[in-house]
Amino acid sequence: MRCTYREAVTRARGQESRWPSRGNGNRLEPEAQPVLRPRFQLQGGQAIFSIGSCFARNMEAHLETLGFSVPTRSFSVPRTEYAHEPGNGILNKFTPVAIHDDIAWAARIFDNGGAVDLSDIEPLLFDLGNGRFVDMNLAGFMPVARERAIERRRELAELFLKAFAADTVILTLGLIEAWYDTARGAYIQQMPTPTMEKVAPGRFEFSMLSFEESLDFMRKSIRLLRERGHKEKKIVVTTSPVPIQRTFSGDDILVANSYAKSLLRTVAGYLYKEFEEVDYFPSYEIVTLSKSPEVWRDDLVHVTAEFIAKIATRVATTYVDTAAVADYGEKVDELDRKLVSRAEKAKLAIPLRQARPISEDVRFKENLGSIGLAPNQPGDKVAAVEFGPLDLRSAKAFSAALISMNGEGPEIEVRIEVRNTVDGAVGFSAKTTVGPGTDAKWNLRVPSLPIQSTVVLAAQVVGSSGDRRKARVRIMRPRFISVDGPSQDAFAGKTAPLPL
Repeated sequence: MRCTYREAVTRARGQESRWPSRGNGNRLEPEAQPVLRPRFQLQGGQAIFSIGSCFARNMEAHLETLGFSVPTRSFSVPRTEYAHEPGNGILNKFTPVAIHDDIAWAARIFDNGGAVDLSDIEPLLFDLGNGRFVDMNLAGFMPVARERAIERRRELAELFLKAFAADTVILTLGLIEAWYDTARGAYIQQMPTPTMEKVAPGRFEFSMLSFEESLDFMRKSIRLLRERGHKEKKIVVTTSPVPIQRTFSGDDILVANSYAKSLLRTVAGYLYKEFEEVDYFPSYEIVTLSKSPEVWRDDLVHVTAEFIAKIATRVATTYVDTAAVADYGEKVDELDRKLVSRAEKAKLAIPLRQARPISEDVRFKENLGSIGLAPNQPGDKVAAVEFGPLDLRSAKAFSAALISMNGEGPEIEVRIEVRNTVDGAVGFSAKTTVGPGTDAKWNLRVPSLPIQSTVVLAAQVVGSSGDRRKARVRIMRPRFISVDGPSQDAFAGKTAPLPL
Protein backbone atom coordinates (compact mmCIF):
# COMPACT_ATOMS: atom_id res chain seq x y z
CA MET A 1 0.00 0.00 0.00
CA ARG A 2 1.30 3.40 -0.96
CA CYS A 3 -0.21 6.85 -0.40
CA THR A 4 0.85 10.50 -0.40
CA TYR A 5 2.53 12.23 2.51
CA ARG A 6 -0.64 14.24 3.23
CA GLU A 7 -2.83 11.11 3.25
CA ALA A 8 -0.45 9.34 5.64
CA VAL A 9 -0.38 12.28 8.05
CA THR A 10 -4.18 12.49 7.97
CA ARG A 11 -4.45 8.81 8.89
CA ALA A 12 -2.09 9.28 11.83
CA ARG A 13 -4.11 12.04 13.50
CA GLY A 14 -6.58 9.82 15.38
CA GLN A 15 -5.99 8.74 18.96
CA GLU A 16 -5.96 5.10 17.85
CA SER A 17 -2.87 5.75 15.70
CA ARG A 18 -0.69 6.11 18.83
CA TRP A 19 0.17 3.34 21.27
CA PRO A 20 -1.91 3.86 24.43
CA SER A 21 -0.35 4.66 27.79
CA ARG A 22 -1.73 4.60 31.32
CA GLY A 23 -4.25 7.29 32.18
CA ASN A 24 -6.85 8.71 29.85
CA GLY A 25 -7.19 6.70 26.66
CA ASN A 26 -5.69 3.50 28.10
CA ARG A 27 -7.12 0.83 25.81
CA LEU A 28 -4.86 -2.00 26.98
CA GLU A 29 -5.43 -2.37 30.70
CA PRO A 30 -7.11 -4.40 31.93
CA GLU A 31 -8.63 -5.34 28.57
CA ALA A 32 -7.60 -4.43 25.03
CA GLN A 33 -10.20 -2.38 23.16
CA PRO A 34 -9.12 -1.78 19.55
CA VAL A 35 -11.19 0.72 17.58
CA LEU A 36 -13.49 -1.12 15.19
CA ARG A 37 -14.71 0.16 11.82
CA PRO A 38 -16.82 -2.62 10.29
CA ARG A 39 -17.26 -2.71 6.54
CA PHE A 40 -20.83 -3.99 6.78
CA GLN A 41 -23.71 -4.60 9.15
CA LEU A 42 -25.71 -7.75 9.83
CA GLN A 43 -29.48 -7.77 10.04
CA GLY A 44 -31.41 -9.75 12.63
CA GLY A 45 -32.46 -13.22 11.45
CA GLN A 46 -29.77 -13.58 8.80
CA ALA A 47 -27.93 -16.88 8.34
CA ILE A 48 -24.35 -17.00 9.65
CA PHE A 49 -22.13 -20.01 8.92
CA SER A 50 -19.02 -20.46 11.07
CA ILE A 51 -15.94 -22.45 10.00
CA GLY A 52 -12.81 -22.76 12.12
CA SER A 53 -11.38 -23.77 15.45
CA CYS A 54 -12.97 -24.28 18.87
CA PHE A 55 -12.93 -20.50 19.34
CA ALA A 56 -15.45 -20.28 16.48
CA ARG A 57 -17.72 -22.77 18.26
CA ASN A 58 -17.75 -20.52 21.32
CA MET A 59 -18.96 -17.54 19.30
CA GLU A 60 -21.89 -19.36 17.72
CA ALA A 61 -24.08 -19.48 20.84
CA HIS A 62 -24.00 -15.71 21.17
CA LEU A 63 -25.05 -15.17 17.58
CA GLU A 64 -27.87 -17.70 17.89
CA THR A 65 -29.15 -16.01 21.06
CA LEU A 66 -29.35 -12.74 19.14
CA GLY A 67 -31.76 -14.37 16.72
CA PHE A 68 -29.44 -15.27 13.87
CA SER A 69 -29.75 -18.57 12.04
CA VAL A 70 -26.54 -20.52 12.83
CA PRO A 71 -26.70 -23.87 10.97
CA THR A 72 -23.64 -25.35 12.68
CA ARG A 73 -25.40 -25.08 16.06
CA SER A 74 -27.96 -27.67 14.96
CA PHE A 75 -25.35 -30.30 14.10
CA SER A 76 -24.08 -32.63 16.81
CA VAL A 77 -22.71 -36.15 17.20
CA PRO A 78 -22.73 -38.48 20.25
CA ARG A 79 -19.78 -38.72 22.63
CA THR A 80 -18.75 -42.01 21.02
CA GLU A 81 -17.91 -40.00 17.86
CA TYR A 82 -16.52 -36.82 19.43
CA ALA A 83 -15.59 -37.03 23.06
CA HIS A 84 -15.60 -33.35 24.02
CA GLU A 85 -18.13 -30.59 24.36
CA PRO A 86 -19.85 -29.23 22.38
CA GLY A 87 -21.01 -32.08 20.14
CA ASN A 88 -20.46 -30.01 17.01
CA GLY A 89 -16.76 -29.72 17.89
CA ILE A 90 -16.23 -32.49 15.35
CA LEU A 91 -16.60 -29.67 12.78
CA ASN A 92 -13.47 -27.88 14.04
CA LYS A 93 -11.01 -26.83 11.34
CA PHE A 94 -7.64 -25.64 12.57
CA THR A 95 -5.54 -24.93 9.46
CA PRO A 96 -6.21 -22.94 6.27
CA VAL A 97 -5.99 -26.13 4.23
CA ALA A 98 -8.55 -27.90 6.45
CA ILE A 99 -10.94 -24.97 6.02
CA HIS A 100 -10.40 -24.98 2.26
CA ASP A 101 -10.75 -28.73 1.78
CA ASP A 102 -14.18 -28.93 3.40
CA ILE A 103 -15.42 -25.90 1.43
CA ALA A 104 -14.02 -27.39 -1.79
CA TRP A 105 -15.62 -30.77 -0.96
CA ALA A 106 -18.99 -29.09 -0.39
CA ALA A 107 -18.56 -27.08 -3.61
CA ARG A 108 -18.27 -30.30 -5.60
CA ILE A 109 -21.49 -31.54 -3.99
CA PHE A 110 -23.13 -28.19 -4.80
CA ASP A 111 -22.04 -28.43 -8.44
CA ASN A 112 -23.49 -31.95 -8.57
CA GLY A 113 -26.91 -30.69 -7.54
CA GLY A 114 -26.50 -31.76 -3.92
CA ALA A 115 -26.05 -35.46 -4.73
CA VAL A 116 -23.41 -37.29 -2.67
CA ASP A 117 -21.78 -40.34 -4.25
CA LEU A 118 -19.63 -42.92 -2.51
CA SER A 119 -16.74 -41.60 -4.60
CA ASP A 120 -17.11 -38.32 -2.68
CA ILE A 121 -16.85 -40.09 0.68
CA GLU A 122 -14.57 -43.12 0.43
CA PRO A 123 -11.29 -41.19 -0.18
CA LEU A 124 -11.81 -39.46 3.18
CA LEU A 125 -12.10 -42.72 5.15
CA PHE A 126 -9.15 -44.50 6.72
CA ASP A 127 -9.69 -48.22 7.35
CA LEU A 128 -8.42 -49.25 10.80
CA GLY A 129 -9.57 -52.82 10.30
CA ASN A 130 -12.29 -54.78 12.09
CA GLY A 131 -14.99 -52.64 10.48
CA ARG A 132 -13.74 -49.37 12.02
CA PHE A 133 -13.11 -46.24 9.97
CA VAL A 134 -11.79 -42.74 10.67
CA ASP A 135 -12.95 -39.72 8.67
CA MET A 136 -9.66 -37.91 8.04
CA ASN A 137 -11.36 -34.54 7.48
CA LEU A 138 -13.19 -34.44 10.83
CA ALA A 139 -11.85 -33.54 14.26
CA GLY A 140 -11.25 -36.17 16.93
CA PHE A 141 -10.43 -39.19 14.74
CA MET A 142 -12.74 -41.46 16.74
CA PRO A 143 -13.49 -44.61 14.71
CA VAL A 144 -17.01 -45.55 13.61
CA ALA A 145 -18.56 -48.26 11.45
CA ARG A 146 -18.33 -47.70 7.69
CA GLU A 147 -22.10 -47.32 7.41
CA ARG A 148 -22.09 -44.57 10.04
CA ALA A 149 -19.13 -42.81 8.41
CA ILE A 150 -21.03 -42.69 5.11
CA GLU A 151 -24.27 -41.60 6.76
CA ARG A 152 -22.48 -38.84 8.68
CA ARG A 153 -20.78 -37.55 5.54
CA ARG A 154 -24.17 -37.21 3.86
CA GLU A 155 -25.39 -35.25 6.88
CA LEU A 156 -22.31 -33.04 6.64
CA ALA A 157 -22.92 -32.40 2.95
CA GLU A 158 -26.40 -31.14 3.76
CA LEU A 159 -24.93 -28.92 6.48
CA PHE A 160 -22.04 -27.45 4.46
CA LEU A 161 -24.27 -26.63 1.49
CA LYS A 162 -25.81 -24.05 3.83
CA ALA A 163 -22.49 -22.20 3.84
CA PHE A 164 -23.13 -21.18 0.24
CA ALA A 165 -26.64 -19.95 1.04
CA ALA A 166 -25.61 -18.07 4.19
CA ASP A 167 -25.62 -14.27 4.31
CA THR A 168 -22.32 -14.23 6.23
CA VAL A 169 -19.52 -16.74 6.79
CA ILE A 170 -17.06 -16.43 9.68
CA LEU A 171 -13.64 -18.04 9.06
CA THR A 172 -11.32 -18.53 12.05
CA LEU A 173 -7.65 -19.34 11.43
CA GLY A 174 -5.88 -21.41 14.10
CA LEU A 175 -2.77 -23.43 13.12
CA ILE A 176 -0.18 -23.85 10.38
CA GLU A 177 1.15 -27.23 11.55
CA ALA A 178 -0.51 -29.78 9.29
CA TRP A 179 -0.32 -33.46 8.33
CA TYR A 180 -0.13 -34.78 4.77
CA ASP A 181 -1.48 -38.08 3.47
CA THR A 182 1.04 -39.27 0.87
CA ALA A 183 -1.22 -42.08 -0.36
CA ARG A 184 -4.08 -39.71 -1.16
CA GLY A 185 -2.01 -36.65 -2.03
CA ALA A 186 -4.00 -34.46 0.36
CA TYR A 187 -3.86 -33.00 3.84
CA ILE A 188 -5.83 -34.44 6.75
CA GLN A 189 -7.56 -32.64 9.61
CA GLN A 190 -5.07 -33.34 12.39
CA MET A 191 -2.21 -35.52 13.57
CA PRO A 192 -2.84 -39.21 12.75
CA THR A 193 -3.33 -41.50 15.71
CA PRO A 194 -0.66 -44.08 16.64
CA THR A 195 -3.02 -46.79 15.39
CA MET A 196 -3.24 -45.12 11.97
CA GLU A 197 0.56 -44.95 11.79
CA LYS A 198 0.77 -48.63 12.80
CA VAL A 199 -1.74 -49.67 10.13
CA ALA A 200 -0.03 -47.58 7.43
CA PRO A 201 3.56 -46.84 8.51
CA GLY A 202 5.14 -43.90 6.70
CA ARG A 203 1.91 -42.83 4.99
CA PHE A 204 1.54 -39.54 6.89
CA GLU A 205 4.03 -36.68 6.96
CA PHE A 206 4.25 -33.52 9.05
CA SER A 207 4.18 -30.20 7.20
CA MET A 208 4.46 -26.54 8.18
CA LEU A 209 2.26 -24.44 5.90
CA SER A 210 4.05 -21.42 4.47
CA PHE A 211 2.59 -17.94 4.27
CA GLU A 212 2.08 -18.34 0.52
CA GLU A 213 0.30 -21.69 0.94
CA SER A 214 -1.93 -20.41 3.74
CA LEU A 215 -2.90 -17.29 1.80
CA ASP A 216 -3.60 -19.31 -1.34
CA PHE A 217 -5.87 -21.78 0.49
CA MET A 218 -7.83 -18.93 2.05
CA ARG A 219 -8.14 -17.04 -1.24
CA LYS A 220 -9.57 -20.17 -2.87
CA SER A 221 -11.96 -20.67 0.06
CA ILE A 222 -13.36 -17.16 -0.21
CA ARG A 223 -13.80 -17.43 -3.97
CA LEU A 224 -15.61 -20.77 -3.64
CA LEU A 225 -17.97 -19.29 -1.06
CA ARG A 226 -18.64 -16.21 -3.17
CA GLU A 227 -19.12 -17.99 -6.49
CA ARG A 228 -21.84 -20.33 -5.28
CA GLY A 229 -25.19 -19.71 -3.64
CA HIS A 230 -25.59 -16.28 -2.08
CA LYS A 231 -23.50 -14.06 -4.38
CA GLU A 232 -23.50 -11.08 -2.01
CA LYS A 233 -22.40 -12.93 1.10
CA LYS A 234 -20.02 -11.24 3.49
CA ILE A 235 -16.95 -12.87 5.03
CA VAL A 236 -15.57 -12.17 8.51
CA VAL A 237 -12.02 -13.44 9.07
CA THR A 238 -10.56 -13.85 12.56
CA THR A 239 -7.41 -15.36 14.03
CA SER A 240 -7.94 -17.65 17.00
CA PRO A 241 -6.14 -16.44 20.14
CA VAL A 242 -5.99 -20.01 21.48
CA PRO A 243 -2.30 -21.04 21.37
CA ILE A 244 -0.80 -24.25 20.04
CA GLN A 245 -1.04 -26.97 22.64
CA ARG A 246 1.80 -29.02 21.16
CA THR A 247 4.31 -28.24 18.43
CA PHE A 248 6.06 -30.68 16.09
CA SER A 249 8.32 -27.97 14.63
CA GLY A 250 11.26 -28.63 16.96
CA ASP A 251 11.09 -25.04 18.24
CA ASP A 252 10.13 -23.98 21.73
CA ILE A 253 6.34 -23.90 21.75
CA LEU A 254 6.33 -20.24 22.80
CA VAL A 255 8.36 -19.35 19.71
CA ALA A 256 6.41 -21.71 17.44
CA ASN A 257 3.10 -20.26 18.57
CA SER A 258 4.23 -16.68 18.01
CA TYR A 259 5.43 -17.56 14.49
CA ALA A 260 2.20 -19.38 13.58
CA LYS A 261 -0.14 -16.70 14.89
CA SER A 262 1.90 -13.92 13.27
CA LEU A 263 1.74 -15.72 9.93
CA LEU A 264 -2.01 -16.32 10.16
CA ARG A 265 -2.68 -12.77 11.34
CA THR A 266 -0.78 -11.53 8.29
CA VAL A 267 -2.84 -13.81 6.05
CA ALA A 268 -6.01 -12.31 7.52
CA GLY A 269 -4.64 -8.81 6.88
CA TYR A 270 -3.90 -9.64 3.24
CA LEU A 271 -7.42 -11.03 2.75
CA TYR A 272 -8.91 -7.86 4.22
CA LYS A 273 -6.90 -5.69 1.82
CA GLU A 274 -7.61 -7.88 -1.20
CA PHE A 275 -11.35 -8.56 -0.90
CA GLU A 276 -13.84 -5.73 -0.36
CA GLU A 277 -16.44 -8.18 0.96
CA VAL A 278 -14.03 -9.46 3.67
CA ASP A 279 -13.77 -7.83 7.09
CA TYR A 280 -11.30 -8.61 9.87
CA PHE A 281 -12.42 -8.84 13.48
CA PRO A 282 -9.51 -8.51 15.97
CA SER A 283 -10.41 -11.24 18.46
CA TYR A 284 -6.72 -12.23 18.50
CA GLU A 285 -5.64 -8.73 19.52
CA ILE A 286 -8.43 -8.34 22.08
CA VAL A 287 -7.30 -11.48 23.90
CA THR A 288 -3.53 -11.45 23.55
CA LEU A 289 -3.05 -7.72 24.25
CA SER A 290 -5.28 -7.69 27.32
CA LYS A 291 -3.33 -7.48 30.56
CA SER A 292 -5.97 -9.06 32.79
CA PRO A 293 -5.36 -12.58 34.23
CA GLU A 294 -9.12 -13.14 33.84
CA VAL A 295 -8.58 -13.72 30.10
CA TRP A 296 -7.21 -17.26 30.40
CA ARG A 297 -8.43 -20.41 32.11
CA ASP A 298 -6.02 -22.23 34.41
CA ASP A 299 -4.56 -24.25 31.50
CA LEU A 300 -3.36 -20.94 29.93
CA VAL A 301 -4.66 -22.28 26.61
CA HIS A 302 -8.39 -21.65 26.53
CA VAL A 303 -10.09 -18.29 26.94
CA THR A 304 -12.48 -18.01 29.90
CA ALA A 305 -16.21 -18.07 29.25
CA GLU A 306 -16.52 -14.62 30.78
CA PHE A 307 -14.06 -13.10 28.33
CA ILE A 308 -15.56 -14.93 25.36
CA ALA A 309 -18.85 -13.36 26.34
CA LYS A 310 -17.23 -9.93 26.19
CA ILE A 311 -15.72 -10.61 22.77
CA ALA A 312 -19.02 -11.94 21.45
CA THR A 313 -20.74 -8.82 22.74
CA ARG A 314 -18.22 -6.70 20.82
CA VAL A 315 -18.90 -8.74 17.67
CA ALA A 316 -22.60 -8.10 18.12
CA THR A 317 -22.27 -4.39 18.85
CA THR A 318 -19.87 -4.02 15.91
CA TYR A 319 -21.77 -5.81 13.18
CA VAL A 320 -25.37 -6.09 14.30
CA ASP A 321 -27.97 -3.45 13.58
CA THR A 322 -29.19 -3.54 17.16
CA ALA A 323 -32.34 -1.65 16.29
CA ALA A 324 -33.34 -4.59 14.08
CA VAL A 325 -32.87 -7.17 16.83
CA ALA A 326 -35.79 -7.35 19.23
CA ASP A 327 -34.80 -7.17 22.90
CA TYR A 328 -31.12 -6.99 21.94
CA GLY A 329 -29.89 -5.84 25.32
CA GLU A 330 -31.90 -8.43 27.23
CA LYS A 331 -30.68 -11.22 24.96
CA VAL A 332 -27.02 -10.27 25.39
CA ASP A 333 -27.43 -10.04 29.16
CA GLU A 334 -29.13 -13.45 29.23
CA LEU A 335 -26.32 -15.15 27.31
CA ASP A 336 -23.65 -13.43 29.38
CA ARG A 337 -25.29 -14.77 32.54
CA LYS A 338 -25.34 -18.28 31.11
CA LEU A 339 -21.68 -18.18 30.08
CA VAL A 340 -20.57 -16.76 33.41
CA SER A 341 -22.67 -19.33 35.28
CA ARG A 342 -21.05 -22.12 33.27
CA ALA A 343 -17.62 -20.69 34.05
CA GLU A 344 -18.39 -20.54 37.77
CA LYS A 345 -19.44 -24.18 37.72
CA ALA A 346 -16.20 -25.11 35.95
CA LYS A 347 -14.22 -23.41 38.70
CA LEU A 348 -15.88 -25.74 41.21
CA ALA A 349 -14.60 -28.84 39.42
CA ILE A 350 -11.51 -30.77 40.51
CA PRO A 351 -10.36 -32.57 37.34
CA LEU A 352 -8.16 -35.65 37.49
CA ARG A 353 -4.90 -34.76 35.72
CA GLN A 354 -1.28 -35.92 35.58
CA ALA A 355 -1.97 -39.63 35.89
CA ARG A 356 0.74 -41.97 37.23
CA PRO A 357 0.79 -45.70 36.41
CA ILE A 358 0.49 -48.03 39.38
CA SER A 359 3.24 -50.24 37.90
CA GLU A 360 5.69 -50.01 35.01
CA ASP A 361 3.78 -52.38 32.72
CA VAL A 362 0.54 -50.34 32.77
CA ARG A 363 -0.28 -48.97 29.34
CA PHE A 364 -2.28 -45.77 29.44
CA LYS A 365 -2.72 -42.48 27.60
CA GLU A 366 -3.79 -39.12 28.98
CA ASN A 367 -5.02 -36.62 26.41
CA LEU A 368 -7.29 -33.56 26.54
CA GLY A 369 -9.07 -34.51 29.73
CA SER A 370 -9.43 -38.22 28.97
CA ILE A 371 -7.69 -41.30 30.34
CA GLY A 372 -7.20 -44.34 28.10
CA LEU A 373 -6.36 -47.69 29.72
CA ALA A 374 -5.32 -50.99 28.14
CA PRO A 375 -6.38 -53.70 30.64
CA ASN A 376 -5.06 -56.62 28.61
CA GLN A 377 -2.09 -56.96 30.96
CA PRO A 378 -0.07 -60.17 31.38
CA GLY A 379 -1.93 -62.52 33.68
CA ASP A 380 -5.03 -60.30 33.51
CA LYS A 381 -3.56 -57.84 35.96
CA VAL A 382 -5.51 -54.70 36.67
CA ALA A 383 -4.45 -51.67 34.60
CA ALA A 384 -4.62 -48.68 36.91
CA VAL A 385 -3.42 -45.10 37.26
CA GLU A 386 -3.49 -42.84 40.27
CA PHE A 387 -3.82 -39.11 40.94
CA GLY A 388 -3.00 -36.94 43.90
CA PRO A 389 -2.69 -36.35 46.71
CA LEU A 390 -5.75 -34.12 46.23
CA ASP A 391 -7.69 -32.00 48.67
CA LEU A 392 -11.19 -33.42 48.24
CA ARG A 393 -12.77 -31.97 51.37
CA SER A 394 -15.17 -29.89 49.28
CA ALA A 395 -16.09 -32.70 46.84
CA LYS A 396 -19.77 -33.62 46.74
CA ALA A 397 -19.95 -35.73 43.57
CA PHE A 398 -17.79 -37.55 41.03
CA SER A 399 -18.55 -37.57 37.32
CA ALA A 400 -17.16 -39.00 34.09
CA ALA A 401 -18.78 -37.76 30.91
CA LEU A 402 -18.28 -41.02 29.03
CA ILE A 403 -16.81 -44.44 29.69
CA SER A 404 -16.48 -46.35 26.44
CA MET A 405 -14.63 -49.27 24.93
CA ASN A 406 -12.65 -48.81 21.73
CA GLY A 407 -13.10 -51.50 19.10
CA GLU A 408 -13.84 -55.11 19.84
CA GLY A 409 -12.89 -57.44 22.66
CA PRO A 410 -14.21 -58.79 25.96
CA GLU A 411 -16.08 -56.75 28.53
CA ILE A 412 -14.08 -54.43 30.77
CA GLU A 413 -14.79 -53.57 34.38
CA VAL A 414 -13.92 -49.97 35.22
CA ARG A 415 -13.51 -48.90 38.82
CA ILE A 416 -12.75 -45.76 40.79
CA GLU A 417 -11.36 -45.71 44.33
CA VAL A 418 -10.58 -42.85 46.66
CA ARG A 419 -7.98 -43.73 49.29
CA ASN A 420 -6.68 -41.89 52.30
CA THR A 421 -3.13 -41.03 51.26
CA VAL A 422 -1.93 -41.42 54.88
CA ASP A 423 -3.14 -44.95 55.74
CA GLY A 424 -4.44 -46.31 52.39
CA ALA A 425 -8.00 -46.87 53.61
CA VAL A 426 -10.64 -46.86 50.85
CA GLY A 427 -13.44 -44.43 51.61
CA PHE A 428 -15.25 -44.43 48.29
CA SER A 429 -15.43 -46.80 45.34
CA ALA A 430 -17.68 -47.52 42.38
CA LYS A 431 -17.53 -49.75 39.32
CA THR A 432 -19.25 -50.28 36.00
CA THR A 433 -18.86 -52.60 33.02
CA VAL A 434 -18.57 -51.66 29.34
CA GLY A 435 -18.24 -53.77 26.23
CA PRO A 436 -18.37 -53.49 22.43
CA GLY A 437 -21.20 -51.17 21.46
CA THR A 438 -21.95 -50.10 25.03
CA ASP A 439 -20.87 -47.16 27.13
CA ALA A 440 -21.60 -45.67 30.53
CA LYS A 441 -21.45 -42.44 32.50
CA TRP A 442 -20.73 -41.69 36.14
CA ASN A 443 -22.56 -39.08 38.16
CA LEU A 444 -22.02 -40.28 41.72
CA ARG A 445 -22.50 -38.72 45.13
CA VAL A 446 -19.47 -39.10 47.40
CA PRO A 447 -19.05 -39.07 51.17
CA SER A 448 -16.85 -36.60 53.00
CA LEU A 449 -13.26 -37.08 51.83
CA PRO A 450 -9.94 -36.03 53.39
CA ILE A 451 -7.49 -33.31 52.50
CA GLN A 452 -4.98 -35.97 51.39
CA SER A 453 -6.80 -38.26 48.98
CA THR A 454 -5.33 -40.50 46.31
CA VAL A 455 -7.68 -41.38 43.45
CA VAL A 456 -7.28 -44.61 41.47
CA LEU A 457 -8.88 -45.34 38.10
CA ALA A 458 -8.61 -49.01 37.14
CA ALA A 459 -9.73 -51.31 34.31
CA GLN A 460 -9.76 -55.12 34.18
CA VAL A 461 -10.88 -57.62 31.56
CA VAL A 462 -13.84 -59.76 32.63
CA GLY A 463 -15.14 -62.90 31.00
CA SER A 464 -13.35 -65.06 28.46
CA SER A 465 -14.87 -64.04 25.12
CA GLY A 466 -13.31 -61.71 22.58
CA ASP A 467 -9.77 -60.84 21.64
CA ARG A 468 -8.12 -59.53 24.81
CA ARG A 469 -5.38 -57.81 22.81
CA LYS A 470 -7.97 -55.28 21.60
CA ALA A 471 -9.28 -54.37 25.03
CA ARG A 472 -9.14 -50.59 25.43
CA VAL A 473 -11.25 -48.29 27.56
CA ARG A 474 -11.54 -44.49 27.58
CA ILE A 475 -12.73 -42.45 30.56
CA MET A 476 -13.70 -38.94 29.52
CA ARG A 477 -13.41 -35.90 31.79
CA PRO A 478 -13.16 -37.64 35.19
CA ARG A 479 -13.63 -35.00 37.87
CA PHE A 480 -14.96 -34.26 41.32
CA ILE A 481 -17.62 -31.59 41.64
CA SER A 482 -17.04 -29.22 44.50
CA VAL A 483 -19.02 -26.53 46.31
CA ASP A 484 -17.92 -23.36 48.07
CA GLY A 485 -16.34 -24.05 51.45
CA PRO A 486 -14.83 -27.31 52.71
CA SER A 487 -16.94 -30.03 54.24
CA GLN A 488 -15.97 -32.02 57.33
CA ASP A 489 -12.56 -33.66 57.15
CA ALA A 490 -13.95 -37.14 57.65
CA PHE A 491 -13.40 -40.45 55.87
CA ALA A 492 -16.28 -42.87 55.46
CA GLY A 493 -15.89 -46.59 54.86
CA LYS A 494 -13.10 -49.12 55.28
CA THR A 495 -13.47 -51.36 52.25
CA ALA A 496 -10.46 -53.32 51.02
CA PRO A 497 -8.49 -51.73 48.17
CA LEU A 498 -8.16 -53.23 44.71
CA PRO A 499 -5.44 -55.91 44.46
CA LEU A 500 -3.25 -53.99 42.01
